[in-house]
Amino acid sequence: MLEEINVGDVMTVIFEDSFESGDFSAWDGTFTTTGETAEVVTTDPYQGVYHAKFTCDGSSTGEYTFVYKTVNETVLYTRAYFKILTSLPVSGYYYRLIQYKTDAHANFANFGIINSAGTIYWQIDCFAGTDRYQYDIQLDTWYCLEFYAKVNTANGELKGYLNGTEILSLTDLDFSGDASIDRVEVGERYSNGQTAHTIYVDCVKVADTYIGEEVKVAVQKCITLRLG
Repeated sequence: MLEEINVGDVMTVIFEDSFESGDFSAWDGTFTTTGETAEVVTTDPYQGVYHAKFTCDGSSTGEYTFVYKTVNETVLYTRAYFKILTSLPVSGYYYRLIQYKTDAHANFANFGIINSAGTIYWQIDCFAGTDRYQYDIQLDTWYCLEFYAKVNTANGELKGYLNGTEILSLTDLDFSGDASIDRVEVGERYSNGQTAHTIYVDCVKVADTYIGEEVKVAVQKCITLRLG
């Protein structure tokens, strides 16, 4: 019979978690505002058995539910699979799915979804700029997002990738005041609208080079039968 296995990329992996431990023990912590939840479930993983589930109840603005990992890097790529359930943000509001914190900025840079005048975009943003990519984001669909940042330079960069393709880019950014990225935050990092929604996350990987999509190959499994 056929079995799927993952083929790892050659890179320096700083951190990875597909939540197969059944909890958030691989992370440094979770953060939730009142009414929000963060949990590991088996409902609908991208692969494997477990995935993370982050739920906002939509009762207030400024809702958070995410996990975080401490790092210390000047060049960083974070790749994860996301699925949005229930609803996308309403006009004028956004969801932040991946956020970087630096030594100088608690809210340094974000990769997420924004609704601008009724049109949905993927968006990367920071204190130095914003880039958007219009896309017909579907609920209950897995998307591979990857977020790249380079700091500690006057020629800083941010890039966003969707399903292995670069769609967002900000270059020549003055990040000389940010010595290092010191935290990666994944989940619903910030929802500024009163919209109830759930986000599934799976296959998180953090590395020093481009990661790309999870690669699967089919392997033929041979079974030998001995007749007595």
